[in-house]
Amino acid sequence: MIPRTRPSWDTQSPKHTPVAASEWTAIIVTPLSLYGEILTSLSSEAGVGSARIITTLDAALSAIRRGDNCPTIVILDGSRWSWRHIRFIADVKRSRSTKVLALARSVSSHSANYLTCAGADCILSPCISKAAFQHCLELLLMGERFFLTEQTIDADGLSLSDLTDREREILSFLTKGFSDKQIARELLISVGTVRIHVHNIRRRLGLRNRTQLATWAVVRSSG
Repeated sequence: MIPRTRPSWDTQSPKHTPVAASEWTAIIVTPLSLYGEILTSLSSEAGVGSARIITTLDAALSAIRRGDNCPTIVILDGSRWSWRHIRFIADVKRSRSTKVLALARSVSSHSANYLTCAGADCILSPCISKAAFQHCLELLLMGERFFLTEQTIDADGLSLSDLTDREREILSFLTKGFSDKQIARELLISVGTVRIHVHNIRRRLGLRNRTQLATWAVVRSSG
């Protein structure tokens, strides 16, 4: 069980300069070898240079502490979250620029709070599509932090077809990383109008930021 009191450790990770995906190395922590192989394949297709599977938290932490080819990303299978997972993330993030991507079908609000406090950079549902997973790795590469579980993917049960043509246009630019000013220039509308559309879409979907909104759009468009 994860306690409901706020953790006390400091998880400020050092700033780092983004590197090309081909230079990334990954450690995938999962007791399921087949699942690990699937994640390894997806990471490779997304451009990650190399990845290895480690079956336990202790073994993964030992490998990271040794400092031999310290990974740029740890993909953590969190089918059943526990205090040990939280401590693992905090230990990985301490004095390292390693990014942590946590996979979880469903995360309660207090569990999500612990994951973020421990230093998780990304929480994803394992049910997202291949294209969405690869897009999320690209966002991590750019230094984004975001949290997308099944509750976010299913946001209010809405789909792209429920949005207006203009809202879908704006979302398409968001998924390409366009700023409000760039979107306004492309669509020949004011920056204020773009911001109003983005705000309204986020409010309808119950999403907290542009990154979640862009990832939701990718998930929906990729089926």
